[in-house]
Amino acid sequence: MKTMLAISLTILLAGCNTKTDYLAFEQIDQRTQEIAQLREQYRQQRLDPALDSIREKVVLSESYSRRQSPCANGIEEAYPTAAEKAAIRRWAEKRNDFIVQLAVMAKPSSAMPALMVERINDWDAIKFAAAAQTTANIEALAEGRMTYCQFAQASFAVNTEAERRARAWRGIIYDDFAAEDMARAQFFGVGGIPLGRLRGWDH
Repeated sequence: MKTMLAISLTILLAGCNTKTDYLAFEQIDQRTQEIAQLREQYRQQRLDPALDSIREKVVLSESYSRRQSPCANGIEEAYPTAAEKAAIRRWAEKRNDFIVQLAVMAKPSSAMPALMVERINDWDAIKFAAAAQTTANIEALAEGRMTYCQFAQASFAVNTEAERRARAWRGIIYDDFAAEDMARAQFFGVGGIPLGRLRGWDH
């Protein structure tokens, strides 16, 4: 299956005409910049002083190290206080706004070959499903149905499963197309930016 897909993508790339390739590259370049701006805007929003009460208790970037426990660095086995629940809900609002905007921006370019669109949609389906699971966990935390440590463990598990599901097809791209300029542009982003960051995800 891997070999057949690699051959199919190679033929597909070889068959793209120059005008279409250029248009796809230009659209990807523009969209990459727009998503980067959106990610930076969300990063700045997470610096809101209203989130200070939870800043050391949840990983607002949702990026967890694989080298240590999700509950490391002072994350507690405690339930949020009333004030912390309000901060968690404020974070949830900012995060939900980011995801809604990302869902619009992340739609593949119409100039991309159909199979590439399919692969990007596969990636996004995995990541948006993971985001929805984390949204449910944030709601549980805000309602006092989870401790901070339980939330961290659940978030880490969601990320790990999403990465496991994405790894199979992403490996094909890494293995077979790292040297292909067009594939690099369309799957990794301009300048070799990893696909995850092109799509807007921090992890």
